Amino acid sequence: MLETTSTSKQHKIEFEEYGFLHLQAALNEYKFKKLKDAHKDLVDHAHRLLEIILSSGKSISKYYRETENELIVTPERNNNNKICRFEYISGYNRSVQDFVALELRPLIVDIIGESYLLFKDKCNEKHSGGGAFTPHQDFSAYKIFGPKKFVT
Repeated sequence: MLETTSTSKQHKIEFEEYGFLHLQAALNEYKFKKLKDAHKDLVDHAHRLLEIILSSGKSISKYYRETENELIVTPERNNNNKICRFEYISGYNRSVQDFVALELRPLIVDIIGESYLLFKDKCNEKHSGGGAFTPHQDFSAYKIFGPKKFVT
């Protein structure tokens, strides 16, 4: 479990009042290393996937229509060999899946007081000169789905 294993009443009050909660030192060194290793695995796999897709001659969308349960990689717009982001992280990587299910989910449910749905499961890779978006919050784009709270 995260180092902040029990949420206090104060955590819940802060979340409701401010709309966010910063849990300082929630990861110990071991758990941080596990997540860092998982990220490296994801990045390495994303690079291999881009090579496979580019050498296949298929479009990225065609490749994924023909492939199930795979990490979804999006290259930078101006450089197909650079990763912009990858998605379906917890579906592909067991360490991330376990971390979300066993560490984050119970903590989030305790803080917000209800179950939640993992909706946007991705990691953006930020490169200098990359095609970055200006700072934004995605929640406004997803109002049509009806969620009342967003946890990032």
